[in-house]
Parts: sequence; C-alpha cells; structure tokens
Amino acid sequence: MDKAYRLEIFTPKNIPKQIYQVKITLKDIHPPIWRRVLVSNYLTFADLHQIIQECFYWSDYHLHEFSYRYPDPPHWHIAMKGVYPDEPYPPDQEIEEMYEIGEDELRLCDVFSEKLKKVHYTYDFGDSWDHEIRLEKVFPDPEHKFRSFLCVAGKRATPPEDCGGAYGYQQLLEVLKNPGHPDYEDMNAWVEEDFDPETIRCPISKMSPNAIEKTYGPSLNSK
Repeated sequence: MDKAYRLEIFTPKNIPKQIYQVKITLKDIHPPIWRRVLVSNYLTFADLHQIIQECFYWSDYHLHEFSYRYPDPPHWHIAMKGVYPDEPYPPDQEIEEMYEIGEDELRLCDVFSEKLKKVHYTYDFGDSWDHEIRLEKVFPDPEHKFRSFLCVAGKRATPPEDCGGAYGYQQLLEVLKNPGHPDYEDMNAWVEEDFDPETIRCPISKMSPNAIEKTYGPSLNSK
C-alpha cells in the first residue's frame, strides 16, 4: 500500500465525541438476528469486537476480523487484525501480515462517515458468522458523558457456536422442530437445555427511536 494513501486512511481524524447508533445483523439467516446498539464514536474496533461478543452472546474463542469497502478507491479493504485465542493457539505470522492495522489502533469515528456507513465483522473463520454493522444515526455528546455502549433493541437468539454457520443453523432449527427426525435426539441433547431461538440472552435496555432522541437529542443525520 502506498504510504501516503495509508496515512490518508488511518490517520486519526479530529472528530467531536458523538454517539453512534448502529444496527448489527447476522447475515444469511431468516428471520434475521440483529441488535441495535448505541456506542461512543471514540471506542476502538477492539472495543466493538467485545461489544459484539457480549450482545450476541458469543464465547470469543475463535478468530475474527473487520473489513470495509473504502469508497475511494472502491475495493474491499481489510483494516483490522483479529484477536487470537489464548494458548495453545499462538499467532500465525502469515495471517498477521494480511492485516494493515490493528483493531486497537483505529476508532469507530476514524472509519464511519457519511460516505462509509457499513463495516463487516466475521467471527469464527470456520463457521464464518458474518455480521453487517450499519451506522444508522449519529447523536451529539457535547459533555462527553457517553463512554461505552448500550444495547437498546434486538431480535432472536444467537445460534449455538460450532453448529456449521448460517446454513448449519437453519438445518439445526428444522431438526429441532421435528421430534420425528432421526437426528432430533442427538441435536436436542447437543444444544443447551434452555436454548430458545426466539429468546435473546444478553441484557437489553429497551429504548424506542423516540426515547433515544428524547434522551440524547435530535440525530445529526437522517437514517
């Protein structure tokens, strides 16, 4: 990558502290599984990784990465390297060299903008749980009081880990709906006893769009 171009992309921007409303959707699953989250725009993508893990009830024992399509020039741009699990899985130098900047080096406000409102997050390179992170609204934070995140809405439970990705999960649900299926007993014993595909297991502080605007002021952009 050209050095000047790299600096243009990755140099921290002088942006006021704000609150981003983002919708995070797990792709290729129907009905959709999603969470709406308010986050400080000064959080790093490493912080966002932890937020996604908590809001989707993932266990954080697989690799992950963020990527986005930079508008000029228009190509997929791998921006942040994944965090590696604990030993005995040491970092792989070849994999690390694929990434141009660490996720702890870049803030959300350095990437999201009026031109770029969508970032992708992949968790578990085997099952490939692909998430779309879409910036919906921006709210002012003049007193810098919003420092972390708040999950304000969502639909449906996160799939069990290691179930084979989006396709495997859809197949699992079909089996669990049919006690006469030959794999029903095995699959029913494999999932957690209290698993319900419609019940979100992470804490949610429910807020309607009107309540969000009333609490944080009018949005600075239209959805």
